[in-house]
Amino acid sequence: MGAIVFATAGSRKYHFDKNCSAFHAAQGLNDMDCGCDTYCTHRMPRLHRQQQMSSQKAAMDGKLPCLTCVPPHLRQMPDVDGFGHQPVEVWGEPCCARCRDRGIDEYGDPWIHPTLWPCTSAIVLGLVAREVAA
Repeated sequence: MGAIVFATAGSRKYHFDKNCSAFHAAQGLNDMDCGCDTYCTHRMPRLHRQQQMSSQKAAMDGKLPCLTCVPPHLRQMPDVDGFGHQPVEVWGEPCCARCRDRGIDEYGDPWIHPTLWPCTSAIVLGLVAREVAA
C-alpha cells in the first residue's frame, strides 16, 4: 500500500502534506466554484473537501504527485501511455492525435491544424528517439 496522501475531487495532483503551500494555492485558484452560471457576487466560495487516500489510489485516479511536498521515493505516477500523444494519419501525413497548431491566416481568420508527428510532447515523454544535432 502506498503512502497516505491528500487531494480534492477536482485536483490534478496529490499532496503528502495537507498544509502544502502549493495545495492551498491551487485550491485558491481552481476550487472556488459557488455554482453560479454568471459573474459571482456571493464572495463566499465553496472549497472542495480534502480526501485522504493512498498514493496508489491517487495515481490510479490519474493524479500526479506534487513536486513541492511529495518526497521522490513516495511518488506514484499514473499508468498513462503517452497522455494521448500517438501518431495518426491525417491527410496522408503522420500527425499527433492530441496536439494542434494554431494561427491566423493572411485574412485575419484563425486556423487549427493537427501537429505533425513527432510533436514536442512525444519527444519530451520519450515516445520517440531524440534527434542529435551534428
